Amino acid sequence: MSASFPVPEKHVQNIIDNTLGTVMDELFNESDLRSSCGGIGLLTHDDMTRIDLNTQAFTMALTKFVNGKIWSDEKDEEISKNM
Repeated sequence: MSASFPVPEKHVQNIIDNTLGTVMDELFNESDLRSSCGGIGLLTHDDMTRIDLNTQAFTMALTKFVNGKIWSDEKDEEISKNM
């Protein structure tokens, strides 16, 4: 799970038919954005990077393991006791 950004409806079909990177290259007159700042860097004027988004997603994915007790249920606890 990570942050997302809205896409204007008028560009959705073009993204489906191609790729987000290709469409963003066309919209912003860029070439191979995915190899540089990426779309998120361009859209946020470099306020957020692709690394920022991945860090957020990784951290959010770990919450289940950091807070294991709230995720477990009685069946999980019983299985653990029998192992």
